[in-house]
Amino acid sequence: MRSMLAVCGASILSLCLVTAAWAQNAPAPRAPAARPAVPGNPNGNANRADHALAECLIIDNQGEVQLARFAAERAQSPEVKKFAEVMIKDHTQFIGKLNPFAGASAPAAIEGRERNPANPAPAPAPNGNPPAPRNAAVPPPGAPATAVARTGDQPLDHLAVKREIGEQCTKSKMAELEKKQGREFDHCYMAAQVMMHQHMLDTLTVLNRHASQQLQPVLQEGLQTTQEHLTKAKSIFETLDRNHAETATRPEVKAAPRDR
Repeated sequence: MRSMLAVCGASILSLCLVTAAWAQNAPAPRAPAARPAVPGNPNGNANRADHALAECLIIDNQGEVQLARFAAERAQSPEVKKFAEVMIKDHTQFIGKLNPFAGASAPAAIEGRERNPANPAPAPAPNGNPPAPRNAAVPPPGAPATAVARTGDQPLDHLAVKREIGEQCTKSKMAELEKKQGREFDHCYMAAQVMMHQHMLDTLTVLNRHASQQLQPVLQEGLQTTQEHLTKAKSIFETLDRNHAETATRPEVKAAPRDR
């Protein structure tokens, strides 16, 4: 189990952990003067830390849903397919609970998340893209649609970078999984799920220390759900690994020759 977990999980996940950790630990961008208030928080500026924490978690959970949708279509094992379907449902629900804390500047979610009507986005350009400032730099070729180019005097938008990292990580993981078929796909997806949910468990544990009293119950519920996912992912992976080992060591049975 350990060797397969190391090979599959590391190849998919190690591409992103260092840069994702940097983005989560980086200071949040300077918030606008008037953000919509977080439910239960009378402060009109709304907890800026909660805003940054919620956005980071939404980005990670969106990537999880995308991978789960792919696995639900590609997986060979019925148990892996069922696990992926649960991931789609649970992570989408978690995104919905985080949305009010992220505020109007959070990107639209994959499940059709709406922007806050109190802070509508500017009208798109004729080509469908958001209007760019006159002095805005152009993102480099090959960058994702959400990439934010900077001019020399612009501060770095850490949350925008985090979104871009999230998209790049999901793209890399999908590219690795697309190389796998059948049983090998199931092994690698579940190995990645073990590592990703352990990483999310640690992330939620740390972020819960810095969240407001309003956000903490949401994160604590997320911690419980993540632990359940991690336990289930380990169980499925161990079953797949055991079945693979039994098949590999089973002696080949040759058909008896027929009498002529």
